Amino acid sequence: MTGDMAQPPARDSKWSGLGLRVVTGALLAPPILFALYAGPPYSDVLLAVLAGIAAWEWARLCRGGTWDLSVSVAIASTVLSIAIAALGAPAVAAWLLAAGTMAVLLIAARSESQANAAWAGLSVAYIGPAFLAFQWLRGAGDEGFWTILWLVMLVWATDVGAYFAGRQIGGPKLLPAVSPKKTWAGLIGGMLAAAGIGATFAYAQSGPVAAIAMASAALAIIAQLGDLFESGLKRRFGVKDSSALIPGHGGLLDRVDGLISVTLAYAAYRFLVTGA
Repeated sequence: MTGDMAQPPARDSKWSGLGLRVVTGALLAPPILFALYAGPPYSDVLLAVLAGIAAWEWARLCRGGTWDLSVSVAIASTVLSIAIAALGAPAVAAWLLAAGTMAVLLIAARSESQANAAWAGLSVAYIGPAFLAFQWLRGAGDEGFWTILWLVMLVWATDVGAYFAGRQIGGPKLLPAVSPKKTWAGLIGGMLAAAGIGATFAYAQSGPVAAIAMASAALAIIAQLGDLFESGLKRRFGVKDSSALIPGHGGLLDRVDGLISVTLAYAAYRFLVTGA
């Protein structure tokens, strides 16, 4: 008879961990937003710390969870590049990232395959430019703050929209070989949420609402590609999260993978198309 006794309802696995993610995000958001709002030097210090953590996670992941010389070089290269750019020498910072990339490649190649060494090199060649681009977009004025706030919010909206649409609607998988949980419904939900954020920012700034909404939706696709790119890295090296640094979220890279790709794409657009 005991086998027939009513059991407590199982938690809905679709939403497991959501509460912890919300609490952690609510605790981390205020100091991060304050540093970004305050601008240099506070934003520079924040970005140097975050760049170092991201480089550590990426390089450590490629080295099987160990800390060796290549990991140290990756951290030093990214952190110092932010500091040097903050001192007004972005060209020197770029050359430092190039040298750091080569050093990590050579060190990793001594004990890894060429393919794995190339992934390790991206701990500098991918992470470093992204944080330098974010630093450049932030700049020293109010316009820079609103630009990076828009980017941060649209990536956040993309994640939230994809999370809820994917779990509520489900349907065909986006790229199951790389990320089994992502769906086309989630991608569309993320794009719609990002478009809403873009329209809100444009309206508040008296800008072209339709154009910014469409640009935000396009950047949502790039955010999802960045997420898939990091998922490919984790799948290659057989790990679930980039680290266990942030309760409920995994590692820093697990939270900023989309922001990294969006920042690179938008900074490239600003530099190549508008020149500012």
